[in-house]
Amino acid sequence: MKLRFAALFLAGSVSSVFSQGTVNYNNYVSGTQRCPIFDVDVLNSQRVQVGQPLTGGTNLANATPTATAGSGGQQYTGAPLSGTGFSGQLWADNGGTLQAVPGSLTTFRTGATAGSINAIATLPVPSIPLNGQGTVQFRAWNNLNGTVLDWAGVMANPNVPRGLSAPFTVTAGGGGVPPNPPGNLTGLTSFNLFTPVPEPSLIALGAIGLGALLLRRRKA
Repeated sequence: MKLRFAALFLAGSVSSVFSQGTVNYNNYVSGTQRCPIFDVDVLNSQRVQVGQPLTGGTNLANATPTATAGSGGQQYTGAPLSGTGFSGQLWADNGGTLQAVPGSLTTFRTGATAGSINAIATLPVPSIPLNGQGTVQFRAWNNLNGTVLDWAGVMANPNVPRGLSAPFTVTAGGGGVPPNPPGNLTGLTSFNLFTPVPEPSLIALGAIGLGALLLRRRKA
């Protein structure tokens, strides 16, 4: 009886895993997709940018060259995210609410492929059925030397640089015999990190400028 119960439990567990759609958790697919994620704008840390850069790669959605000047392309000044000091995570719609996909927390590659996520090649997404469609979003942040471990930590500190892709629809794989390959993150484009509040140095400069102005008026 115990062996039979264990077998049924294992079969149910396997069925549960394979009933989830899978995606190719990657924003760098050689020759097809290049959607690097960038650090904050060097002149304005509060600037929010979403969209393909003017140079450097293609968008998997249509596999054509990136946008050019005047057609919606973005000019990013921040460096592509690189190394373990930055975290990224995939979120998926589950009953009308975006929720973090288990196992999707990742860091970023270095060198020539900086801006690309160090990700699992095949990622199950519980809220998307086999061969079904679902809405997902990729989020990234500066983890402040490993001290900000999740999005709740990001939201708790307005000084943490963070960024979000626009939500987009993916078609998951996994169904069929043999199983279909995982679906690509079609629709994902580049974006940059930003800080909701000005950098402390900018605040200090503003305070100094205001103080000088008030002092000048008082002397006058």
